[in-house]
Amino acid sequence: MSDGPFTAEPTDTREKIMHATFRALREYGYAGLSIQRIADEAGLSKSSFYHFYDGKDDLLLSFMEFMYGQFGSGFDIRFSDDPVEDLRRHAQLMVAGPMDEDVAGDIIDTVPGEVPPDAPIREKNAMERGPLVEVRAQGVNEPAFRERFTDIDAAFRGTFADIIERGIIEGVFREVDATQVADMLVTIGMGTIFRGATSTFDREAAMAEVDAYVEERLLADDVTLD
Repeated sequence: MSDGPFTAEPTDTREKIMHATFRALREYGYAGLSIQRIADEAGLSKSSFYHFYDGKDDLLLSFMEFMYGQFGSGFDIRFSDDPVEDLRRHAQLMVAGPMDEDVAGDIIDTVPGEVPPDAPIREKNAMERGPLVEVRAQGVNEPAFRERFTDIDAAFRGTFADIIERGIIEGVFREVDATQVADMLVTIGMGTIFRGATSTFDREAAMAEVDAYVEERLLADDVTLD
């Protein structure tokens, strides 16, 4: 089993570099990250990196593409035919994160064969989310990072909006602006990612508040949460 949040060994040099980038970010942070340190983690020569990437920022943008593929692998899945349960499951993924082994285990049991066998299942939230938060912070000053994270947020928002629209059609959700409500759920989820990486907080209480938001904002009058 590979080090870091990955449950499978890298299959090629690019994946090896991605895994090494995660470990280097976790150890040194963005400020201390260098191509040489990533090369050392990967067991490759520094010159070999420039066959794949133009520099540090190019590498990190590719890293975000890779990590989105990893962390998003369990998110864009239809768990059931019940939009209410589907929305709660996806909200739970945003708040708890697929790195929590019990949550990920439930997902894999729910939709066997749909979650890739190498999808990350992790236990140490702060340790594993920290590198992603550090890279995301570069969006403050770097337009390329801001654009990429805008796209990532839009993908998560699209999943929520699709579920909400399905619930409206089926009559279990109120007639709301699905994109607007979905954006709020993504905002809540991203907030918990930052908090999970930088502080300790009550994740179960956060999920209870998400349920309260869904019940108050979305559920039709004759529908209740189980």
